[in-house]
Amino acid sequence: MEVFDERISAPRRLEQFLTVYVRHFSPRHRTDTNQLIHYMRQPLPGRRIIYFGLCFDSEPCGFCALMFYPEQKIGVFDFMVIAPQRRGHGAFFAFANLISEYLEQINLAFDYMAAEVLLDDEPIAYGMTPAKVIGLLRWQRFRRVKLHYTAPDPTMVKDPVSCRAVLMLALEPDRTTITASELIRVVELIYLNHYLLWFKGIMSPSEAASYERAIRKELQRISVTARAAEIIHLNGMKDLEPYLQISPDRRDLGATLLTVAVGAVTVAVAIRQEPLVAGIIVSLTTLAFCCAMLSRKFRRYAGRLFGLTG
Repeated sequence: MEVFDERISAPRRLEQFLTVYVRHFSPRHRTDTNQLIHYMRQPLPGRRIIYFGLCFDSEPCGFCALMFYPEQKIGVFDFMVIAPQRRGHGAFFAFANLISEYLEQINLAFDYMAAEVLLDDEPIAYGMTPAKVIGLLRWQRFRRVKLHYTAPDPTMVKDPVSCRAVLMLALEPDRTTITASELIRVVELIYLNHYLLWFKGIMSPSEAASYERAIRKELQRISVTARAAEIIHLNGMKDLEPYLQISPDRRDLGATLLTVAVGAVTVAVAIRQEPLVAGIIVSLTTLAFCCAMLSRKFRRYAGRLFGLTG
C-alpha cells in the first residue's frame, strides 16, 4: 500500500491510482480527479486528507480516500475501488486491513468513521452492487444507520432520488445504537463541511445557493426524524431489502415459466405410466418449481440451460 497526504511527493504516482478510480467507479457520482488533486495541495481548514493506493507487483490496482476531521474525531471514507482483475484472494479485506494498520501506526483516534453507499440502480463500481458493498463494510465493523438517508451529492438539486443512500458508521467503542444528537452531529459534518465546503469553492454563486438550499432542507428532515426517534439502531437491514432487490426481467420470467411447463408435461406423462415413478417426478418437479420461484441463480441457470440467457 502507498499513502499520499498533504506532503504529497509523487503526483504522477498518485495519478496512476486515480486512473484506477476513474476506470472502475461509476461516473454518475464520481468526484472529479482534478478536485482530488487540488484539495490535496490546498486542503480546506480543519480537514486532513489521506489517499491510499493498493498495488500488486508494484502496479496500482486500488484506491481509497479518507477525509478526517481531527476536532470532531470523525472520518469519512469517500470510496474504495479495486480493479476487477485483482479482487480475488481477499483483496478488499487485505486493503482494509492495511488501511486500519496505518491509521493505528499514526495514532489517528476517532469516535466515528462514516461511509455512504448509494442505492442507485447501477453498480457503484465495476461489478459491485450496493448490497455487496454494504456486506463488505459490515465485515469491517461498519453498521448501517436505520434511517432514511440521502447522500448530499450535487445531483440532489435536480435528481434527489438518485442520491438515495445508506449511511454506514463504525463507532469507537463499538455499539449497536446511536443517540439522535450524536447522529445529527455526524450528518451535519458530512453535509455542511465534508460536502458543502468542498463544492461551494468550485461552483458558481447561483449553483452554490441552490445546492445549499437543497442540503439544508434535507438536513432538516433528517434532524427531525432522528430527534423523533431519540435512539437510532445500527445494522438494521430488513427495511432496506426492497431497495436492494433487483426486479426479475423477462428472461428470468421466461426461464421460470419454461421450467414449470416442462415439469407439468413430465408429470402428465408419468401419471399415465407408473404411480411410483409419477410420485418421484412430482417431487422433483415441485422442488424445481420452488427453486425457480425463490432463487434468482436457479432461474439464470435454467435460462442458460434452455438457451434463454447469454
